[in-house]
Parts: sequence; structure tokens; C-alpha cells
Amino acid sequence: MATRFDNDVYVAGSLIPVGGITLPSSSVTNTSVQAGADILASKLEHQHEIVFSQDIGVDCASQAKVVHVVYGTSGTIVAFKAGAVTVAGATTTVAVDLKKNGTTCLSSTITLNNTQSNYQLVTGTLSVTSLAAGDVLSVHFTLTGSNKPQGVFATLVLTEKAS
Repeated sequence: MATRFDNDVYVAGSLIPVGGITLPSSSVTNTSVQAGADILASKLEHQHEIVFSQDIGVDCASQAKVVHVVYGTSGTIVAFKAGAVTVAGATTTVAVDLKKNGTTCLSSTITLNNTQSNYQLVTGTLSVTSLAAGDVLSVHFTLTGSNKPQGVFATLVLTEKAS
């Protein structure tokens, strides 16, 4: 038998619901959680922004580097962008790729060339976004031409559910 209360109810001691408690949607907010709540990482979703860059003031070189290994149980690639501090000259391009376990995650690589401006971010179109524990993400820069850009960089945003 349910008991209905049409006014506020105050409990001076502990409230111990035997069968659990159902809270209205959006009723628990950031201010509802104490600053020192010490919530376990396994109960949280984490967002990472990873930046991989070549040195500013140094000509770009073809390069590949592992940038993240998924530790959590699953995750999602949110965004991948690339740019250059100093753009490439005419007839020079840098293809930028994001790979998961050696296979591209993009519909096509990001092309950096003389049509961009310094520091302009070019967004990659993701064809793969799902991640699982142990997945290895790597960024690949492939240079063609001789008018090299400088300070080529890529930024990756992903969310990861804790293990």
C-alpha cells in the first residue's frame, strides 16, 4: 500500500529505502553532489582532449604516433581536427589521419594545404566513433611536396566510460 504526501516531508534521521528510490528526471544536479563526495572513477564518464603536435618553427615531417589507449570499458570519438601554425606553400599537402588499431576512423584524411590560414582547424569526418577497452588510437601525418608547413597539430576529443 502506497502512502501519498501532498506537502514537503522532512526526515531528521537517515532515510533508508528498502526497494530503492526513484527520483524525478533532472532532480540530481551538480549542486546535489558534495564537493568531497569521493565518487569512484568507475561510476563516471571521462572526456579527454588529446593534442599531438610537431614543433612550432620546424618544418613538418611525415610521422605517426600513438596518442591514446582506451582504458575504460567503452568510449566514443567525439571530434578530430587538424591544423598548422604556419600553413603549407603551394603544391604541398599534409594528409592527417586518425587510426584505431591501425585502421582509419575517417571517411577521408584531413588535407592541410595553402588554402587554410595559420592556426585554422580543419574538421575530419568520422566514419568510426565507437571505442572498446584496449583500442589504440594513433595520429598520422603524411607530407607530400617541398613547401613544408610548420607546427602541424591534431586534436582529438573522446569520451570514455570507466572500467
